[in-house]
Amino acid sequence: MGSARNALGNLLAATPLFYPGGADGIMITSFKRSIILLWVTGEEKGLLGSRYFAEYPTVPGRSIVANINTDMLIAIIPLQSLTIYGIGESDLGEWAAEIAKRHGIEPQDDPRPQRSIFIRSDQYSFIRKGVPAVQLDVGYKLDTPQQKLIDEVAAPALSRAIRRPAAACQL
Repeated sequence: MGSARNALGNLLAATPLFYPGGADGIMITSFKRSIILLWVTGEEKGLLGSRYFAEYPTVPGRSIVANINTDMLIAIIPLQSLTIYGIGESDLGEWAAEIAKRHGIEPQDDPRPQRSIFIRSDQYSFIRKGVPAVQLDVGYKLDTPQQKLIDEVAAPALSRAIRRPAAACQL
């Protein structure tokens, strides 16, 4: 399941970099810093890929100033709320919340903190190295039709996508 959700989430997050006109018509011609688009593997096996990169980065480690993990950003419900895992862990979470608000999107913390997603996902490898990090996901409130859709439709669909890659296009 990891590869499908990682690929879809990263595709959604990276698209504005390749098509900067985007939905907002905002044109970004250059960045003040380099951006590394990093696809890692082995999250379910102990954050293997992200741990390796955090330990042996391809750039000087001190030059990595933030990590924004989008591996679960699967938009199957309207984007009215954005879950920001780690929202209170650094000013990066506050920054992400402010940007969401500017676009009329309600930022929220993890609606199910008992699952400990923040420390079980790839951004945590960067946190352990002192790099501020957040994970972004399409938000939902508990006990709503949106949660039911995510719990009952998205998880099985992603599971099928792993067994049959073409299914990822049907989400």
